[in-house]
Amino acid sequence: AASCVARTSRCCSMSAVPGLLAEATAQLAERGVELRLGSTATPGSRTSSRIAVRAGPDGAAMVGMFKAGTHEVVPCEADERCYLPHHPLINDAVAAVAGELRASAELSAYDESSLRGTLRYLQLSVERSSDTVQLTLVANAPSLA
Repeated sequence: AASCVARTSRCCSMSAVPGLLAEATAQLAERGVELRLGSTATPGSRTSSRIAVRAGPDGAAMVGMFKAGTHEVVPCEADERCYLPHHPLINDAVAAVAGELRASAELSAYDESSLRGTLRYLQLSVERSSDTVQLTLVANAPSLA
């Protein structure tokens, strides 16, 4: 049997219309197609985001969002509110990059006071049809050479 993944959209949720879902599942099953509900983000979650990367007091990279009205980064790992507005794939990517930055000294985090350091932001965008994340590194560098 063929398989099809149903996904929700921003305007409606499959769980909000269980009768329609049951009817569609039955009709497709009659034609040999299995309907599976794919994982989706919470309705209204951001599918693109710019996350700050700044040097902490000890020089280690802090990956998170700015505290309201400041340029003070609150690391996502220290405040779960960082994760709430984002698509789960963005949250997974942010956590993975933060872990890599802690484990590696190849990229330095930007320091606003000295205007030094390479990595300033992570720009993330979710491609919903493939459940993948595009990650762009925003650097403080005159060139890539």
